[in-house]
Amino acid sequence: MPAASDTHAGPALPTWSLCVATLDRIDILDRCVALAAVQTAPPKEIVIVDASADWLENKARIATTVAGRAALVYLQAPKKSLPAQRNCAITASSGEILFLIDDDALMHRDCAEQILRIYAADRDGKIAALGCSNDPRVPESDPDGDAPEAEAEVRRKQAGGGGLRRGGAESPLMRFVRREIFLMAIDRAFIGYDDPASRAPSGEAPAACFPTAMLSGWSITVRREVALKEPFDGDLLAYAPAEDCDATYRFGRHGAVFACEGARLHHYEAAAGRLKRRRATELAVLNLAFFLRKHSTSLPKHVLTYYVLGLRRVVAEFLKDSLSARFSYPQLRGATVALLRSPLVFLRGPDEVGAWYQDVQMRILQS
Repeated sequence: MPAASDTHAGPALPTWSLCVATLDRIDILDRCVALAAVQTAPPKEIVIVDASADWLENKARIATTVAGRAALVYLQAPKKSLPAQRNCAITASSGEILFLIDDDALMHRDCAEQILRIYAADRDGKIAALGCSNDPRVPESDPDGDAPEAEAEVRRKQAGGGGLRRGGAESPLMRFVRREIFLMAIDRAFIGYDDPASRAPSGEAPAACFPTAMLSGWSITVRREVALKEPFDGDLLAYAPAEDCDATYRFGRHGAVFACEGARLHHYEAAAGRLKRRRATELAVLNLAFFLRKHSTSLPKHVLTYYVLGLRRVVAEFLKDSLSARFSYPQLRGATVALLRSPLVFLRGPDEVGAWYQDVQMRILQS
């Protein structure tokens, strides 16, 4: 396939690969791939790593959707693990820039071009990773119009999540509550574990971008050479909450990380394939302890920070469960159990914690 087109004056655009990990979500995966294939800067290749039992049938459907518009690499997942699937896709790819977006991320037509122009202008390679922005509007080229957004709203109401949804513009007070009380911001539920001296400087942000310490999994783009140096954590299993925070935080060791407001995609937030609330919350809290034990450059300080954040998390999950009428309190129970289990993580040595923690995850997932 030809390299990404350069329809405007400026440096030639780098090649890019769409790299997607998926499990039992063929309908939304098909949408994701269809929209990626018709980008104004088309992909060099589309790499899918599928953990579904019927992955061969899925492969045939996606091949029809791609229809020769890009090279297709469709692989069976080595195991049902989002980080392992992402790493498999990274290894199998060949583009200079990797779009490691989720299978429910629907790209607007110029999303890739907006991202690639920023990488192309970065002649010294000081930018390691860029994040797309979430646009509530479904891409115009989506043949089903606004159906995904409408279906997502129905699902939220059926799940009892209406108590935390906001309508219209968000007030400064509500933004504060969501970030500082509910901890519903990516930088409020993660603890940076590196020595500041090991982090690459952000430098001046490109237009319509702002520096960030990490990126959400639905939005990630990264230089392939950086992704190979800092793979997703192979000790994490299944959906692996916060695996995106951990990996993209480590991307920041090799260059600046920015979020880009002009690179738009619609994050559909499909529910199928995700963990149940209690397990997801328990693993999210325990995974953070695991990252600290494995990587922390100042463990006593970070452990103290972890427990302060953990207590705040318990309060936040109680409030979120209550406001969403989940009176079995699954998220509260998950956070509480994880906090009680976390000392066992910190008692393990950094070299042994990985294999031990895989067993812990299996017990949680099978419970």
